[in-house]
Amino acid sequence: MKTTLAFALGLSVLSFAAVAQAPAPLAPPTPRADSTGSIGSTMTRDFMTKAASANMLEIETSRLALDKSSDADVRQFAEVMIRDHGEAAVKFRTAAQQGRLTPPMAKLDIDQARAFEQLKAASGEEFNRKFIMLQKSAHADAMTLFQAYAQNGDNPAITSFAQTLLPTLQSHQQMVEKLGDTRS
Repeated sequence: MKTTLAFALGLSVLSFAAVAQAPAPLAPPTPRADSTGSIGSTMTRDFMTKAASANMLEIETSRLALDKSSDADVRQFAEVMIRDHGEAAVKFRTAAQQGRLTPPMAKLDIDQARAFEQLKAASGEEFNRKFIMLQKSAHADAMTLFQAYAQNGDNPAITSFAQTLLPTLQSHQQMVEKLGDTRS
C-alpha cells in the first residue's frame, strides 16, 4: 500500500511538473494590419482583391478592343468600359481610404490572365466574339461579387461602394447582352 501511495504521489508530482513546463496554448493569430494600421476582415480583403482584378480585366480587355477591333459597336462599348471602370477605380480608392484600408494592387488572376492572352491572340470577328463573351462573363461575375458584398459586407465604406456601383454594373451587363444579341 505504501508503494502504491508513493507511486501515485510521484506520478501526480510528475504530472504537475509536466503541465507546468508545457508551452502555453498559442494565441490566435493577429490579423494583418494594412499600411494605415487598420485591419480589414478576410471578407473585405477578398472582395477588394476580386473587385480590383475584375475592374482591371474589364479595362485592359477594352483597351485591347480599341486596338484590335474595327467594329463600331464593340469600340463604343469598350470606350464606355474604360471610362466607367476608370471612374470606378477612383471611387474604389476613395472608399478604401474612408474605410481606413489600403486598396490591393490590381492584377489579373491566373484565369483572367489566360483569358486575356487568348483574347489578345484573336483577330477580326473572332476577337469581337471572344471580347463580348469575356465581357458577359466578367460582368456576370462582378454582379454576383458586388451583390453579395453589398448585402453582407462588414466595412460600411466598402459596402456603400459596392451598393453604389451595382447600377453601373447592371447597365454594363445589359449593354453587353444587347451587343451579343446583335451578333446572333
